[in-house]
Amino acid sequence: MRLSLGNGDLVSCNPTQEDPSNSLVRVGSGLDHLSQASKFMEPWELLLDLGHYSSFNYQILTMAMTDFRDINEKTMANTILHLSLKHTGPDDMSSRIVFNTFEANKTGDPSVLRKEPSDKQTTMNWHAGHFSRAFRENYSNLNWLKVFEAFGNLSEGLDDNLVLDNKAYSTLMQIFSKSKP
Repeated sequence: MRLSLGNGDLVSCNPTQEDPSNSLVRVGSGLDHLSQASKFMEPWELLLDLGHYSSFNYQILTMAMTDFRDINEKTMANTILHLSLKHTGPDDMSSRIVFNTFEANKTGDPSVLRKEPSDKQTTMNWHAGHFSRAFRENYSNLNWLKVFEAFGNLSEGLDDNLVLDNKAYSTLMQIFSKSKP
């Protein structure tokens, strides 16, 4: 996806601020639903969509998690498990576009969209420390013993023969142990 249009781009080619007809970031542009992500997706789905790079930006990670204020112990266990299963992933152009779009929506700063992400692909791991801090700060009301117990009751949507490799298990234990107060 390219935002350039020669003399300008789709984000900043508005003739006036009162006429946002060509802007990607405007009321009714289709990005409004990002502020209500918790109504149609699970926390781990949003985090996986934002990509591994997002876990290195604590501010955006916290913004993403504050959308899910009312999660319970089972949802937290599911979130940690899904993040652990996808402990390693690509950092590529498409994940950066999703991240930049989310950041522009959350911060209200469309200039983020003007930077074209690199087309290089690398492999990244989650930043467990930032997840743990965000979980501690946003979900201090959770009973972490119940979160741990919920790991044993997560069967919905998971393969019956699910086995965590060493890295996934290590990621799960890191995030869980650092998240509890």
